Amino acid sequence: MRAALSRLASVLLAVAAGAAVGFAYPYLELALACRTPASEACIWGRAYFSLTLTVSLVVIGPIAAGVVYALLEWLRRRPRRDEGVRS
Repeated sequence: MRAALSRLASVLLAVAAGAAVGFAYPYLELALACRTPASEACIWGRAYFSLTLTVSLVVIGPIAAGVVYALLEWLRRRPRRDEGVRS
């Protein structure tokens, strides 16, 4: 039961992290592009912001969630230092 709960926690944390990364990436990209507000990158970035946000949530979010889930599962399955030593 504990392993299932731990796996569920890993999935929920990975989904939350993926959503956060997918949502934050377009804002970061726009902030970097708009360091010069009159630049062409800033104007196009603001024009296509809603499209970029949607694509980011659909493409970048799941990739980030997969990476976070793989990392959490690797950490969960890794043997602990005190478990490996038996006298």
